[in-house]
Amino acid sequence: MLYPQPILAAQLALNPEAIRRLWEVLNAINPEILIGNGRVYGGGLHKLEPGELANVPADDMAAVIGLLPKRASHQLELLEEVAA
Repeated sequence: MLYPQPILAAQLALNPEAIRRLWEVLNAINPEILIGNGRVYGGGLHKLEPGELANVPADDMAAVIGLLPKRASHQLELLEEVAA
């Protein structure tokens, strides 16, 4: 959330109270999902790279900012609104 993508930044600008809810949703992600998408180094260090994090389901996070799950056309409409 340090550098949100334009869609997220625009939605949070319209609805600043969603930041707290988004943070709660991020913290509620099951650790097993994160571990399952990352890698384990010797000694048990678990690491999750940004590309691996992209594999974590984001429907709950999308709902917080008003995006419908797995409906790319709606997300593209929002992107076009932000760009305009």
